[in-house]
Amino acid sequence: MTPYIIWDWNGTLLNDVDASVDALNHMLDDRGLPRISRETYRASFGFPVRPLYVKLGMDPDHDWDRICIDFHRYLAAAPQSLRPDTREALAAARALGAGQSILSALRQDF
Repeated sequence: MTPYIIWDWNGTLLNDVDASVDALNHMLDDRGLPRISRETYRASFGFPVRPLYVKLGMDPDHDWDRICIDFHRYLAAAPQSLRPDTREALAAARALGAGQSILSALRQDF
């Protein structure tokens, strides 16, 4: 049987925590709400994400489309990088002959 690896993109291969915190803080600034720290983000983030927005003072029941548009706009503008050893891990899996796929919570065109 050929091994197969399904990688998680956000936070596993891509180091996007700081970019996500930056995007959220821009959104909070836009709405006149208090900023959050990296630690608060890491302690509060989960799926579904709506409870995080509620906790931060946003109203996803009435503003969901705007929240999504703003988050992705700010996230796309923030610097992001691969986590250390990502390229090596992918290459090692390829060298072993493993099939590979990547899953992400972001839109596929991002």
